[in-house]
Amino acid sequence: MRAHLSRTVTARMDVVELDASNFANTIAANKGLAVVEFYAPYCRLCKRIAPAYAREVSQMEADALYKDVTFFKVNFKECQDVAFRERVLALPTFHFYAPFASRRINRFLVKPNTFGKQLRYELDRYVGDSGHLTLLQSLSDNPAPLSPLTRFGLLSALLTALENVDDFLEEAAREEHFSTIVGTDERRLAELENLFNWVDANSDGVINADELAAVAAAVGSLGVAGAAQSDGFFDGLLQHAQEAAYTQEATSEGEWVAAWPGTLDFPAFVRIMTSKTVTEWKVPECELKPVFSALDANQDGSISKEELMAAMQGVRANLAHTGAGAFTAKNVEDAFDAADRNKAGVLDYEGFVAVMSDMTVAKITTV
Repeated sequence: MRAHLSRTVTARMDVVELDASNFANTIAANKGLAVVEFYAPYCRLCKRIAPAYAREVSQMEADALYKDVTFFKVNFKECQDVAFRERVLALPTFHFYAPFASRRINRFLVKPNTFGKQLRYELDRYVGDSGHLTLLQSLSDNPAPLSPLTRFGLLSALLTALENVDDFLEEAAREEHFSTIVGTDERRLAELENLFNWVDANSDGVINADELAAVAAAVGSLGVAGAAQSDGFFDGLLQHAQEAAYTQEATSEGEWVAAWPGTLDFPAFVRIMTSKTVTEWKVPECELKPVFSALDANQDGSISKEELMAAMQGVRANLAHTGAGAFTAKNVEDAFDAADRNKAGVLDYEGFVAVMSDMTVAKITTV
């Protein structure tokens, strides 16, 4: 089977079908940019764009500009676990993968009336003279420039999870299949462990009120600023989150205790962050809105380099003692330039979402 697949890819005569048995290995072994369409045989829009997709692939295979691009497809109906792990819940969805990245570097939903132009527009961001794929390659080898944005996003996600803990845990309990997929992702668990260690400044194994207050100050507090002025706010927030996390597990694990201190331990932290991911699993386009809003200081719908710099200075000022603030102004400028794929000088939300996919090529470090 592998030999047949290799000949097909080398010949590049067609879009190669992947399934659960070969998706991960094929994408990892691909030497250039991989374009993957997630489709279903019952999807009307998938059928509608199929001729245009075949035509575009045929034309691109004859164009030297796209010589390092290989095209694949995955049947959503037959490979739901693959699709869910890749966060595909709308069809048809296209993902881009690079040989140096452990996850996708771009995703987009199809606009049927302009699909051909859309596909080329997205591809042209990475091939030819754009230099963006080369830039991402360099950042994969040296992730420091991306660390500020990555950290800001993760720290913002923590506050969002704590503010909405009851709703997130309730939704995650209903979505058992998604919860299993998310809860067993080793890469994601390692990311959460690093995040917990950033916040746990005194390394005592729990997040306390002072440590959470530092996070809120670092990322603009995302809605808790006013309430945080009251004494005991962060203690109460953490205590409620800890209780809620363990209440969800009480029946099966017997871990419920009548009262908790105002701290958050690592198991509860993982449950809460997992529940947030599961809740947002079906709406990946919405999960970054709180982060975008926090970075968009003047709320004009875009992020300027100055706004990004100001936000990162907040991280550095409030979390330098944890290591999460250990980056330079040059790192922030490089992160913005990497994010500004269209060289527009500002980031809109659509671009920001794509950029945060790009950020996953960087290893999360504790510097």
